[in-house]
Amino acid sequence: MPATYTDRLEGLTTSVAIKAPCQAVAIANITLTGEQTVNGVAVVAGDRVLATAQTNNVDNGIWVVGTGTWARAKDFDGTRDAVQGTLVSVFLGGTDSVLYQLTTADPIVIGTTALTFEPATWLSQVAFVTADEISDDTSDLQAITAKLQFLQSGTGAVSRSIQSKLRDGTSAFDFLTSAQIADVEAGTALEDVTTVLQAALDAHKTVYLPNGTYLVSAKLIPQVKSVLIGESENGVILKGNHSGAILEYPINNFDCQIKNLSFAGDDCTGIAVASTAGTLHDYLIRPQIESCHFHYELAYGINADLIFSRLRNCSFGYYGTGTDNNTMVGLRSHAVSTNYTNLNRVECCLFFTGTDTIAAVDLSAGDNWLFDSCDWEQGGIAVKTDNIQQLRFVNCWFEGNTVSTSAGGVVILLQTATTPVVFESCNFVNNTCYAVIGYSSSVTAGVEIKNSTIAKTGSSFCIYDTATTSVNLPTDGSVAFYNNVVAGGSGSDKLVSALEYRGGFTSPRLVIVVDTSGSGTILASNDPGATIFRNGAGDISISASSAMATSTDHVAAIGTWRDGEGEVQVTNTTTVRAIRNDAATDNVVTVVVYGA
Repeated sequence: MPATYTDRLEGLTTSVAIKAPCQAVAIANITLTGEQTVNGVAVVAGDRVLATAQTNNVDNGIWVVGTGTWARAKDFDGTRDAVQGTLVSVFLGGTDSVLYQLTTADPIVIGTTALTFEPATWLSQVAFVTADEISDDTSDLQAITAKLQFLQSGTGAVSRSIQSKLRDGTSAFDFLTSAQIADVEAGTALEDVTTVLQAALDAHKTVYLPNGTYLVSAKLIPQVKSVLIGESENGVILKGNHSGAILEYPINNFDCQIKNLSFAGDDCTGIAVASTAGTLHDYLIRPQIESCHFHYELAYGINADLIFSRLRNCSFGYYGTGTDNNTMVGLRSHAVSTNYTNLNRVECCLFFTGTDTIAAVDLSAGDNWLFDSCDWEQGGIAVKTDNIQQLRFVNCWFEGNTVSTSAGGVVILLQTATTPVVFESCNFVNNTCYAVIGYSSSVTAGVEIKNSTIAKTGSSFCIYDTATTSVNLPTDGSVAFYNNVVAGGSGSDKLVSALEYRGGFTSPRLVIVVDTSGSGTILASNDPGATIFRNGAGDISISASSAMATSTDHVAAIGTWRDGEGEVQVTNTTTVRAIRNDAATDNVVTVVVYGA
Protein backbone atom coordinates (compact mmCIF):
# COMPACT_ATOMS: atom_id res chain seq x y z
CA MET A 1 0.00 0.00 0.00
CA PRO A 2 1.52 3.42 -0.95
CA ALA A 3 2.79 5.50 1.97
CA THR A 4 0.79 8.57 3.05
CA TYR A 5 2.35 12.00 3.26
CA THR A 6 2.42 11.65 7.04
CA ASP A 7 4.28 8.37 6.76
CA ARG A 8 6.89 9.98 4.56
CA LEU A 9 7.11 13.08 6.69
CA GLU A 10 7.60 11.14 9.87
CA GLY A 11 9.89 8.60 8.28
CA LEU A 12 7.72 5.57 8.87
CA THR A 13 8.62 4.01 5.52
CA THR A 14 12.41 4.25 5.84
CA SER A 15 14.89 1.74 7.18
CA VAL A 16 17.95 1.89 9.38
CA ALA A 17 20.11 2.05 6.22
CA ILE A 18 18.89 5.32 4.66
CA LYS A 19 16.51 7.79 6.31
CA ALA A 20 13.94 10.05 4.64
CA PRO A 21 15.45 13.37 3.48
CA CYS A 22 15.82 16.37 5.78
CA GLN A 23 15.30 20.00 4.75
CA ALA A 24 18.33 21.28 6.65
CA VAL A 25 21.38 20.20 8.63
CA ALA A 26 22.61 22.00 11.75
CA ILE A 27 26.39 22.06 11.87
CA ALA A 28 26.40 24.12 15.13
CA ASN A 29 24.44 23.93 18.34
CA ILE A 30 20.80 25.13 17.95
CA THR A 31 17.79 25.40 20.22
CA LEU A 32 15.33 22.68 19.44
CA THR A 33 12.22 24.89 19.62
CA GLY A 34 10.19 27.05 17.23
CA GLU A 35 10.52 27.91 13.56
CA GLN A 36 13.96 29.33 12.74
CA THR A 37 16.76 29.53 10.21
CA VAL A 38 19.13 26.57 10.30
CA ASN A 39 22.40 26.76 8.40
CA GLY A 40 20.89 29.34 6.06
CA VAL A 41 17.64 27.43 5.51
CA ALA A 42 14.33 28.75 6.92
CA VAL A 43 12.56 25.77 8.41
CA VAL A 44 8.91 25.69 9.36
CA ALA A 45 6.66 23.35 11.28
CA GLY A 46 6.72 19.89 9.81
CA ASP A 47 10.23 20.14 8.27
CA ARG A 48 12.87 17.54 9.18
CA VAL A 49 16.22 18.82 10.48
CA LEU A 50 19.39 16.82 11.11
CA ALA A 51 21.22 18.05 14.21
CA THR A 52 24.92 17.11 14.13
CA ALA A 53 26.62 19.50 16.61
CA GLN A 54 24.52 19.81 19.73
CA THR A 55 26.42 20.69 22.90
CA ASN A 56 25.16 17.44 24.32
CA ASN A 57 25.77 14.90 21.51
CA VAL A 58 22.96 12.78 22.91
CA ASP A 59 20.62 15.37 21.36
CA ASN A 60 21.99 14.86 17.84
CA GLY A 61 19.70 13.13 15.32
CA ILE A 62 16.64 13.88 13.20
CA TRP A 63 14.06 16.30 14.60
CA VAL A 64 10.66 17.51 13.30
CA VAL A 65 10.25 21.29 13.51
CA GLY A 66 7.33 22.62 15.58
CA THR A 67 6.13 26.05 16.69
CA GLY A 68 7.03 24.95 20.17
CA THR A 69 9.38 22.23 21.32
CA TRP A 70 10.63 20.00 18.53
CA ALA A 71 10.04 16.26 18.59
CA ARG A 72 12.33 13.52 17.44
CA ALA A 73 11.30 12.02 14.07
CA LYS A 74 9.48 8.74 14.50
CA ASP A 75 12.10 6.93 12.40
CA PHE A 76 14.81 8.19 14.75
CA ASP A 77 13.44 7.81 18.27
CA GLY A 78 13.55 4.08 18.98
CA THR A 79 16.22 1.61 20.03
CA ARG A 80 16.22 -0.09 16.62
CA ASP A 81 15.96 3.04 14.43
CA ALA A 82 19.69 3.63 13.85
CA VAL A 83 22.96 1.72 13.70
CA GLN A 84 26.52 2.59 12.90
CA GLY A 85 26.53 3.48 9.17
CA THR A 86 22.93 4.78 8.94
CA LEU A 87 22.73 7.40 6.17
CA VAL A 88 20.71 10.64 6.25
CA SER A 89 20.11 12.68 3.09
CA VAL A 90 19.85 16.49 3.36
CA PHE A 91 18.36 18.44 0.49
CA LEU A 92 20.27 21.66 -0.17
CA GLY A 93 18.15 23.06 -3.00
CA GLY A 94 18.44 22.84 -6.80
CA THR A 95 20.15 19.57 -7.70
CA ASP A 96 22.39 19.54 -4.64
CA SER A 97 22.16 17.17 -1.73
CA VAL A 98 24.53 15.84 0.84
CA LEU A 99 24.65 12.57 2.74
CA TYR A 100 25.60 12.23 6.40
CA GLN A 101 26.64 8.96 7.98
CA LEU A 102 26.19 7.97 11.63
CA THR A 103 29.64 6.88 12.79
CA THR A 104 28.89 6.05 16.43
CA ALA A 105 29.65 2.44 17.30
CA ASP A 106 26.81 0.04 18.08
CA PRO A 107 24.79 -0.50 20.20
CA ILE A 108 22.92 2.78 19.86
CA VAL A 109 20.07 3.90 22.12
CA ILE A 110 18.40 7.11 20.92
CA GLY A 111 18.26 9.64 23.75
CA THR A 112 21.03 7.91 25.70
CA THR A 113 23.94 7.37 23.31
CA ALA A 114 26.06 10.30 22.18
CA LEU A 115 25.71 10.43 18.37
CA THR A 116 28.30 11.57 15.83
CA PHE A 117 27.51 12.31 12.16
CA GLU A 118 30.09 12.82 9.39
CA PRO A 119 29.52 13.89 5.75
CA ALA A 120 29.58 10.82 3.46
CA THR A 121 31.14 12.71 0.55
CA TRP A 122 32.12 9.75 -1.60
CA LEU A 123 28.61 8.32 -1.39
CA SER A 124 27.11 11.64 -2.39
CA GLN A 125 29.26 11.55 -5.53
CA VAL A 126 27.92 8.14 -6.44
CA ALA A 127 24.32 9.01 -5.74
CA PHE A 128 24.02 12.42 -7.32
CA VAL A 129 26.63 12.84 -10.08
CA THR A 130 24.96 13.80 -13.39
CA ALA A 131 25.51 12.33 -16.84
CA ASP A 132 27.15 15.54 -18.01
CA GLU A 133 29.53 15.46 -15.08
CA ILE A 134 30.46 11.86 -15.87
CA SER A 135 31.28 12.59 -19.51
CA ASP A 136 33.18 15.80 -18.73
CA ASP A 137 35.32 14.56 -15.86
CA THR A 138 35.87 10.86 -15.34
CA SER A 139 38.49 11.28 -12.64
CA ASP A 140 35.81 11.25 -9.92
CA LEU A 141 34.44 7.94 -11.20
CA GLN A 142 37.93 6.46 -11.32
CA ALA A 143 38.44 7.48 -7.72
CA ILE A 144 35.10 5.93 -6.80
CA THR A 145 35.84 2.60 -8.50
CA ALA A 146 39.15 2.56 -6.66
CA LYS A 147 37.19 2.67 -3.37
CA LEU A 148 34.26 0.41 -4.19
CA GLN A 149 35.06 -3.18 -3.22
CA PHE A 150 34.49 -6.50 -4.97
CA LEU A 151 34.40 -9.80 -3.11
CA GLN A 152 34.41 -13.06 -5.04
CA SER A 153 32.22 -15.90 -3.80
CA GLY A 154 33.89 -18.76 -1.98
CA THR A 155 35.70 -19.34 1.25
CA GLY A 156 39.00 -17.52 1.43
CA ALA A 157 38.13 -14.84 -1.13
CA VAL A 158 39.72 -11.46 -0.42
CA SER A 159 38.04 -8.17 -1.30
CA ARG A 160 39.66 -5.77 -3.72
CA SER A 161 38.62 -2.63 -5.55
CA ILE A 162 36.23 -2.66 -8.48
CA GLN A 163 38.94 -0.92 -10.49
CA SER A 164 41.35 -3.78 -9.78
CA LYS A 165 38.71 -6.33 -10.78
CA LEU A 166 37.94 -4.56 -14.05
CA ARG A 167 41.63 -4.59 -14.91
CA ASP A 168 41.69 -8.39 -14.92
CA GLY A 169 41.14 -8.20 -18.67
CA THR A 170 42.49 -5.75 -21.23
CA SER A 171 40.55 -4.97 -24.39
CA ALA A 172 42.06 -3.25 -27.41
CA PHE A 173 39.07 -0.92 -27.20
CA ASP A 174 40.44 0.37 -23.87
CA PHE A 175 43.06 2.23 -25.93
CA LEU A 176 40.96 3.30 -28.96
CA THR A 177 39.02 6.51 -29.34
CA SER A 178 35.28 6.35 -29.98
CA ALA A 179 35.88 7.22 -33.65
CA GLN A 180 38.43 4.41 -34.00
CA ILE A 181 36.10 1.93 -32.30
CA ALA A 182 33.28 2.87 -34.68
CA ASP A 183 35.61 2.38 -37.67
CA VAL A 184 36.80 -1.02 -36.41
CA GLU A 185 33.27 -2.24 -35.74
CA ALA A 186 32.05 -1.02 -39.15
CA GLY A 187 34.93 -2.85 -40.86
CA THR A 188 35.77 0.20 -43.01
CA ALA A 189 39.45 0.21 -41.95
CA LEU A 190 39.92 3.95 -42.46
CA GLU A 191 41.31 4.77 -39.02
CA ASP A 192 44.96 3.78 -38.46
CA VAL A 193 45.13 2.14 -35.04
CA THR A 194 48.78 1.05 -35.11
CA THR A 195 49.96 3.40 -32.36
CA VAL A 196 47.14 2.66 -29.94
CA LEU A 197 47.32 -1.11 -30.48
CA GLN A 198 51.05 -0.99 -29.84
CA ALA A 199 50.36 0.95 -26.64
CA ALA A 200 48.02 -1.82 -25.52
CA LEU A 201 50.61 -4.49 -26.35
CA ASP A 202 53.34 -2.55 -24.52
CA ALA A 203 51.21 -2.19 -21.39
CA HIS A 204 49.74 -5.69 -21.18
CA LYS A 205 50.80 -9.25 -21.99
CA THR A 206 47.21 -10.38 -22.56
CA VAL A 207 45.06 -8.34 -24.96
CA TYR A 208 41.53 -9.14 -26.09
CA LEU A 209 40.41 -7.83 -29.48
CA PRO A 210 36.67 -7.34 -30.06
CA ASN A 211 35.32 -8.21 -33.50
CA GLY A 212 36.13 -5.80 -36.30
CA THR A 213 38.80 -4.80 -38.81
CA TYR A 214 41.91 -3.07 -37.43
CA LEU A 215 44.00 -1.05 -39.90
CA VAL A 216 47.73 -1.13 -39.14
CA SER A 217 50.47 0.67 -41.05
CA ALA A 218 53.52 -0.85 -39.37
CA LYS A 219 54.50 -4.00 -37.54
CA LEU A 220 53.02 -4.64 -34.11
CA ILE A 221 55.45 -6.08 -31.55
CA PRO A 222 53.88 -8.15 -28.75
CA GLN A 223 55.67 -8.91 -25.51
CA VAL A 224 57.36 -12.18 -24.67
CA LYS A 225 54.84 -14.80 -23.48
CA SER A 226 52.00 -12.63 -24.72
CA VAL A 227 48.42 -13.78 -25.33
CA LEU A 228 46.34 -12.25 -28.13
CA ILE A 229 42.75 -13.45 -28.37
CA GLY A 230 40.08 -12.33 -30.82
CA GLU A 231 36.41 -12.30 -29.87
CA SER A 232 35.40 -14.95 -32.42
CA GLU A 233 36.90 -16.96 -35.25
CA ASN A 234 36.88 -14.92 -38.49
CA GLY A 235 35.54 -11.97 -36.51
CA VAL A 236 38.81 -10.08 -36.00
CA ILE A 237 40.97 -8.95 -38.93
CA LEU A 238 44.36 -7.25 -38.62
CA LYS A 239 44.73 -5.55 -41.98
CA GLY A 240 48.13 -4.20 -42.97
CA ASN A 241 48.66 -1.50 -45.58
CA HIS A 242 52.45 -1.75 -45.49
CA SER A 243 55.08 -4.23 -46.62
CA GLY A 244 56.39 -6.43 -43.87
CA ALA A 245 55.03 -8.19 -40.82
CA ILE A 246 51.74 -7.42 -39.13
CA LEU A 247 52.83 -9.20 -35.95
CA GLU A 248 56.57 -9.43 -35.42
CA TYR A 249 57.63 -11.21 -32.28
CA PRO A 250 60.82 -10.01 -30.61
CA ILE A 251 63.91 -12.09 -29.93
CA ASN A 252 63.95 -14.33 -26.87
CA ASN A 253 60.28 -15.03 -27.42
CA PHE A 254 58.69 -17.98 -25.67
CA ASP A 255 55.18 -19.32 -25.16
CA CYS A 256 53.11 -16.83 -27.11
CA GLN A 257 49.46 -17.64 -27.77
CA ILE A 258 47.42 -16.36 -30.71
CA LYS A 259 43.78 -17.28 -31.20
CA ASN A 260 40.88 -16.14 -33.41
CA LEU A 261 42.85 -13.61 -35.42
CA SER A 262 42.80 -13.16 -39.20
CA PHE A 263 45.58 -11.44 -41.14
CA ALA A 264 45.12 -9.52 -44.39
CA GLY A 265 46.91 -6.95 -46.54
CA ASP A 266 48.63 -6.97 -49.93
CA ASP A 267 52.16 -8.39 -49.70
CA CYS A 268 52.19 -8.32 -45.89
CA THR A 269 53.34 -11.15 -43.64
CA GLY A 270 50.91 -12.31 -41.00
CA ILE A 271 53.32 -13.51 -38.29
CA ALA A 272 57.11 -13.17 -38.26
CA VAL A 273 59.96 -13.14 -35.76
CA ALA A 274 62.80 -10.62 -35.43
CA SER A 275 66.25 -11.65 -36.65
CA THR A 276 69.62 -11.13 -34.99
CA ALA A 277 71.96 -12.86 -37.44
CA GLY A 278 71.41 -16.51 -36.76
CA THR A 279 71.14 -17.22 -33.07
CA LEU A 280 68.66 -19.25 -31.07
CA HIS A 281 66.94 -15.98 -30.23
CA ASP A 282 65.65 -15.77 -33.80
CA TYR A 283 63.18 -18.55 -33.13
CA LEU A 284 59.56 -18.48 -32.10
CA ILE A 285 59.65 -21.08 -29.35
CA ARG A 286 56.56 -22.99 -28.16
CA PRO A 287 54.01 -20.77 -29.89
CA GLN A 288 50.37 -21.86 -29.90
CA ILE A 289 48.48 -20.55 -32.91
CA GLU A 290 44.84 -21.61 -33.10
CA SER A 291 41.84 -20.74 -35.28
CA CYS A 292 43.79 -18.08 -37.16
CA HIS A 293 43.29 -17.35 -40.85
CA PHE A 294 45.80 -15.91 -43.30
CA HIS A 295 44.28 -14.23 -46.36
CA TYR A 296 45.53 -15.07 -49.82
CA GLU A 297 46.75 -11.54 -50.67
CA LEU A 298 49.55 -11.87 -48.09
CA ALA A 299 53.13 -12.60 -49.15
CA TYR A 300 53.56 -15.01 -46.23
CA GLY A 301 51.12 -16.38 -43.70
CA ILE A 302 53.72 -17.39 -41.11
CA ASN A 303 57.39 -16.68 -41.82
CA ALA A 304 59.16 -17.69 -38.64
CA ASP A 305 61.59 -20.31 -37.49
CA LEU A 306 59.47 -22.50 -35.22
CA ILE A 307 60.41 -24.79 -32.35
CA PHE A 308 57.87 -26.89 -30.40
CA SER A 309 55.06 -25.05 -32.17
CA ARG A 310 51.41 -26.06 -32.24
CA LEU A 311 49.30 -24.84 -35.15
CA ARG A 312 45.68 -25.91 -35.07
CA ASN A 313 42.56 -25.18 -37.11
CA CYS A 314 44.22 -22.47 -39.21
CA SER A 315 43.75 -21.68 -42.88
CA PHE A 316 46.20 -20.28 -45.40
CA GLY A 317 44.85 -18.71 -48.59
CA TYR A 318 41.25 -19.82 -48.15
CA TYR A 319 39.89 -16.34 -47.35
CA GLY A 320 40.86 -13.00 -48.82
CA THR A 321 39.97 -9.96 -50.90
CA GLY A 322 40.99 -9.01 -54.41
CA THR A 323 42.63 -11.43 -56.84
CA ASP A 324 43.93 -14.75 -55.59
CA ASN A 325 47.06 -15.69 -57.55
CA ASN A 326 48.15 -18.44 -55.15
CA THR A 327 51.55 -16.83 -54.61
CA MET A 328 51.33 -16.63 -50.83
CA VAL A 329 53.63 -18.99 -48.94
CA GLY A 330 51.38 -20.24 -46.20
CA LEU A 331 53.98 -21.57 -43.76
CA ARG A 332 57.71 -20.93 -44.09
CA SER A 333 60.10 -22.16 -41.39
CA HIS A 334 63.79 -22.07 -42.28
CA ALA A 335 66.42 -22.77 -39.67
CA VAL A 336 69.05 -20.12 -39.01
CA SER A 337 72.66 -21.25 -38.78
CA THR A 338 72.73 -24.70 -37.12
CA ASN A 339 69.69 -24.22 -34.89
CA TYR A 340 67.08 -26.49 -36.38
CA THR A 341 63.31 -26.08 -36.30
CA ASN A 342 62.34 -29.05 -34.17
CA LEU A 343 59.25 -30.82 -32.84
CA ASN A 344 56.49 -28.93 -34.63
CA ARG A 345 52.92 -30.13 -34.93
CA VAL A 346 50.38 -28.86 -37.47
CA GLU A 347 46.81 -30.11 -37.05
CA CYS A 348 43.56 -29.61 -38.96
CA CYS A 349 44.95 -26.81 -41.11
CA LEU A 350 43.90 -25.85 -44.64
CA PHE A 351 46.31 -24.72 -47.36
CA PHE A 352 44.80 -23.19 -50.51
CA THR A 353 47.90 -21.65 -52.07
CA GLY A 354 51.05 -22.42 -54.02
CA THR A 355 52.15 -22.45 -57.68
CA ASP A 356 54.42 -24.76 -59.65
CA THR A 357 57.38 -22.80 -58.25
CA ILE A 358 56.05 -21.56 -54.88
CA ALA A 359 55.20 -24.06 -52.15
CA ALA A 360 52.32 -23.65 -49.72
CA VAL A 361 54.57 -25.09 -47.00
CA ASP A 362 58.32 -24.45 -47.24
CA LEU A 363 60.51 -26.11 -44.58
CA SER A 364 64.28 -26.07 -44.28
CA ALA A 365 66.52 -27.76 -41.72
CA GLY A 366 64.78 -29.32 -38.75
CA ASP A 367 63.68 -32.47 -36.99
CA ASN A 368 60.30 -34.01 -36.34
CA TRP A 369 57.51 -32.24 -38.17
CA LEU A 370 54.02 -33.77 -38.01
CA PHE A 371 51.11 -32.77 -40.23
CA ASP A 372 47.92 -34.39 -38.94
CA SER A 373 44.54 -34.13 -40.71
CA CYS A 374 45.63 -31.23 -42.92
CA ASP A 375 44.31 -30.35 -46.37
CA TRP A 376 46.06 -28.93 -49.44
CA GLU A 377 43.72 -27.94 -52.27
CA GLN A 378 43.57 -25.85 -55.45
CA GLY A 379 47.20 -24.73 -55.17
CA GLY A 380 50.50 -25.81 -56.65
CA ILE A 381 53.43 -27.37 -54.81
CA ALA A 382 51.90 -28.39 -51.49
CA VAL A 383 55.08 -29.05 -49.52
CA LYS A 384 58.76 -28.39 -50.23
CA THR A 385 61.39 -29.58 -47.76
CA ASP A 386 65.15 -29.25 -47.49
CA ASN A 387 67.17 -31.23 -44.94
CA ILE A 388 64.23 -32.22 -42.72
CA GLN A 389 64.49 -35.28 -40.48
CA GLN A 390 61.42 -37.19 -39.28
CA LEU A 391 58.64 -35.78 -41.45
CA ARG A 392 55.18 -37.35 -41.14
CA PHE A 393 51.85 -36.78 -42.89
CA VAL A 394 48.92 -38.60 -41.26
CA ASN A 395 45.30 -38.49 -42.47
CA CYS A 396 46.11 -35.66 -44.88
CA TRP A 397 44.36 -34.72 -48.12
CA PHE A 398 45.91 -33.37 -51.33
CA GLU A 399 43.41 -32.48 -54.04
CA GLY A 400 43.25 -30.43 -57.23
CA ASN A 401 46.77 -29.02 -57.02
CA THR A 402 48.36 -28.05 -60.33
CA VAL A 403 52.04 -28.06 -61.23
CA SER A 404 53.99 -28.75 -64.40
CA THR A 405 53.21 -32.03 -66.13
CA SER A 406 56.75 -32.17 -67.48
CA ALA A 407 59.39 -34.26 -65.74
CA GLY A 408 60.04 -32.82 -62.30
CA GLY A 409 56.61 -31.33 -61.73
CA VAL A 410 55.58 -32.76 -58.34
CA VAL A 411 53.03 -31.88 -55.65
CA ILE A 412 55.40 -32.79 -52.81
CA LEU A 413 59.09 -32.06 -53.26
CA LEU A 414 61.53 -33.69 -50.81
CA GLN A 415 65.02 -32.27 -51.16
CA THR A 416 68.48 -32.55 -49.59
CA ALA A 417 68.53 -35.32 -47.00
CA THR A 418 64.89 -35.25 -46.05
CA THR A 419 64.50 -38.56 -44.21
CA PRO A 420 62.64 -40.52 -43.11
CA VAL A 421 59.32 -39.40 -44.52
CA VAL A 422 56.04 -41.17 -43.85
CA PHE A 423 52.71 -40.73 -45.63
CA GLU A 424 50.05 -42.68 -43.77
CA SER A 425 46.33 -42.86 -44.54
CA CYS A 426 46.60 -39.94 -46.95
CA ASN A 427 44.57 -39.16 -50.06
CA PHE A 428 46.04 -37.74 -53.28
CA VAL A 429 43.09 -36.88 -55.50
CA ASN A 430 43.02 -35.41 -59.03
CA ASN A 431 46.27 -33.48 -58.84
CA THR A 432 47.64 -32.30 -62.20
CA CYS A 433 51.35 -33.11 -62.14
CA TYR A 434 54.11 -35.24 -63.56
CA ALA A 435 54.31 -37.18 -60.29
CA VAL A 436 52.73 -36.85 -56.88
CA ILE A 437 55.84 -37.22 -54.69
CA GLY A 438 59.33 -36.18 -55.76
CA TYR A 439 62.48 -37.20 -53.92
CA SER A 440 66.20 -37.51 -54.62
CA SER A 441 67.74 -40.95 -54.18
CA SER A 442 71.17 -39.35 -53.80
CA VAL A 443 70.22 -37.52 -50.58
CA THR A 444 66.81 -38.83 -49.51
CA ALA A 445 66.35 -42.23 -47.90
CA GLY A 446 63.51 -43.86 -46.10
CA VAL A 447 60.28 -42.75 -47.77
CA GLU A 448 57.26 -44.78 -46.68
CA ILE A 449 53.85 -44.51 -48.33
CA LYS A 450 51.19 -46.72 -46.77
CA ASN A 451 47.46 -47.18 -46.40
CA SER A 452 46.88 -44.30 -48.79
CA THR A 453 44.87 -43.61 -51.93
CA ILE A 454 46.33 -42.06 -55.07
CA ALA A 455 43.73 -41.11 -57.67
CA LYS A 456 45.68 -39.74 -60.62
CA THR A 457 44.78 -37.74 -63.67
CA GLY A 458 46.27 -38.24 -67.12
CA SER A 459 49.46 -40.28 -67.19
CA SER A 460 50.99 -38.96 -64.00
CA PHE A 461 53.13 -41.12 -61.76
CA CYS A 462 53.12 -41.82 -58.04
CA ILE A 463 56.78 -41.08 -57.36
CA TYR A 464 59.67 -39.41 -59.15
CA ASP A 465 63.38 -39.61 -58.37
CA THR A 466 64.82 -36.20 -59.21
CA ALA A 467 68.37 -37.64 -59.11
CA THR A 468 67.85 -40.45 -61.62
CA THR A 469 64.57 -39.25 -63.26
CA SER A 470 63.16 -42.70 -62.51
CA VAL A 471 59.50 -43.25 -61.74
CA ASN A 472 60.10 -46.80 -60.49
CA LEU A 473 60.41 -47.89 -56.91
CA PRO A 474 64.12 -48.28 -56.11
CA THR A 475 65.39 -51.81 -55.67
CA ASP A 476 67.26 -51.01 -52.45
CA GLY A 477 64.04 -50.75 -50.44
CA SER A 478 64.60 -47.09 -49.55
CA VAL A 479 61.07 -46.28 -50.70
CA ALA A 480 58.33 -48.47 -49.25
CA PHE A 481 54.94 -48.49 -50.92
CA TYR A 482 52.30 -50.83 -49.51
CA ASN A 483 48.63 -51.25 -48.71
CA ASN A 484 47.85 -48.39 -51.08
CA VAL A 485 45.12 -47.98 -53.66
CA VAL A 486 46.17 -46.47 -56.99
CA ALA A 487 43.50 -45.41 -59.46
CA GLY A 488 43.41 -43.40 -62.67
CA GLY A 489 45.87 -43.11 -65.48
CA SER A 490 46.78 -45.99 -67.72
CA GLY A 491 47.46 -49.31 -66.05
CA SER A 492 51.07 -49.40 -67.16
CA ASP A 493 52.09 -46.06 -65.70
CA LYS A 494 50.75 -46.23 -62.17
CA LEU A 495 54.30 -46.73 -61.06
CA VAL A 496 55.73 -48.11 -64.31
CA SER A 497 57.03 -50.90 -62.11
CA ALA A 498 55.26 -53.98 -60.87
CA LEU A 499 56.67 -53.11 -57.44
CA GLU A 500 53.93 -50.59 -56.69
CA TYR A 501 52.46 -53.11 -54.24
CA ARG A 502 55.71 -53.95 -52.55
CA GLY A 503 55.76 -53.99 -48.77
CA GLY A 504 57.46 -51.77 -46.28
CA PHE A 505 60.61 -52.26 -44.24
CA THR A 506 59.03 -54.91 -41.98
CA SER A 507 56.05 -55.93 -44.11
CA PRO A 508 55.83 -58.64 -46.74
CA ARG A 509 57.71 -57.94 -49.95
CA LEU A 510 55.85 -60.68 -51.76
CA VAL A 511 52.57 -62.44 -51.09
CA ILE A 512 51.64 -64.99 -53.75
CA VAL A 513 49.20 -67.91 -54.05
CA VAL A 514 50.22 -70.62 -56.55
CA ASP A 515 48.56 -73.81 -57.82
CA THR A 516 51.49 -76.19 -58.45
CA SER A 517 49.52 -78.57 -60.70
CA GLY A 518 50.14 -78.69 -64.41
CA SER A 519 52.66 -76.06 -65.42
CA GLY A 520 51.74 -74.01 -62.36
CA THR A 521 49.29 -71.11 -62.05
CA ILE A 522 49.45 -67.84 -60.08
CA LEU A 523 46.09 -67.49 -58.38
CA ALA A 524 46.85 -64.19 -56.59
CA SER A 525 49.87 -61.97 -56.08
CA ASN A 526 50.70 -58.53 -54.73
CA ASP A 527 53.42 -58.40 -57.40
CA PRO A 528 51.78 -58.36 -60.82
CA GLY A 529 55.19 -59.00 -62.42
CA ALA A 530 55.96 -62.14 -60.45
CA THR A 531 56.63 -65.37 -62.40
CA ILE A 532 56.75 -69.07 -61.52
CA PHE A 533 58.59 -72.16 -62.80
CA ARG A 534 57.38 -75.67 -62.01
CA ASN A 535 60.35 -77.87 -61.09
CA GLY A 536 58.17 -80.91 -60.64
CA ALA A 537 55.17 -82.19 -58.69
CA GLY A 538 54.85 -80.18 -55.49
CA ASP A 539 58.02 -78.19 -56.33
CA ILE A 540 57.84 -74.68 -57.71
CA SER A 541 60.18 -71.67 -57.98
CA ILE A 542 58.71 -68.18 -57.57
CA SER A 543 60.49 -65.07 -58.82
CA ALA A 544 59.60 -61.47 -57.89
CA SER A 545 59.88 -58.81 -60.54
CA SER A 546 62.70 -57.11 -58.60
CA ALA A 547 64.99 -57.75 -55.67
CA MET A 548 63.18 -58.27 -52.39
CA ALA A 549 66.22 -57.38 -50.27
CA THR A 550 69.80 -56.19 -50.57
CA SER A 551 71.23 -59.65 -49.91
CA THR A 552 70.10 -63.25 -49.57
CA ASP A 553 70.72 -63.08 -45.84
CA HIS A 554 67.98 -60.48 -45.57
CA VAL A 555 65.31 -62.64 -47.19
CA ALA A 556 62.93 -64.72 -45.08
CA ALA A 557 60.06 -66.79 -46.49
CA ILE A 558 57.34 -69.12 -45.28
CA GLY A 559 54.84 -71.31 -47.11
CA THR A 560 51.47 -72.74 -46.22
CA TRP A 561 50.02 -75.65 -48.23
CA ARG A 562 46.34 -76.25 -48.46
CA ASP A 563 46.92 -79.94 -47.80
CA GLY A 564 50.20 -81.24 -46.48
CA GLU A 565 53.46 -79.73 -45.27
CA GLY A 566 56.59 -78.39 -46.87
CA GLU A 567 59.31 -75.74 -46.78
CA VAL A 568 60.45 -72.60 -48.59
CA GLN A 569 64.08 -72.18 -49.65
CA VAL A 570 65.68 -68.83 -50.59
CA THR A 571 67.44 -69.13 -53.93
CA ASN A 572 68.54 -65.49 -54.30
CA THR A 573 67.21 -61.99 -53.63
CA THR A 574 64.51 -62.37 -56.28
CA THR A 575 63.64 -66.09 -56.16
CA VAL A 576 62.37 -68.57 -53.59
CA ARG A 577 61.54 -72.29 -53.99
CA ALA A 578 58.51 -73.95 -52.37
CA ILE A 579 58.76 -77.74 -51.95
CA ARG A 580 56.17 -80.08 -50.50
CA ASN A 581 57.38 -82.88 -48.23
CA ASP A 582 55.34 -85.36 -50.26
CA ALA A 583 56.71 -84.09 -53.56
CA ALA A 584 54.54 -86.40 -55.64
CA THR A 585 51.41 -84.33 -54.80
CA ASP A 586 50.48 -81.03 -56.35
CA ASN A 587 48.33 -78.54 -54.43
CA VAL A 588 47.86 -74.85 -53.70
CA VAL A 589 50.56 -73.05 -51.70
CA THR A 590 50.62 -69.54 -50.22
CA VAL A 591 54.11 -68.05 -49.99
CA VAL A 592 55.00 -64.94 -48.00
CA VAL A 593 58.46 -63.42 -48.41
CA TYR A 594 59.93 -60.79 -46.06
CA GLY A 595 62.89 -58.70 -47.08
CA ALA A 596 64.86 -55.69 -45.90
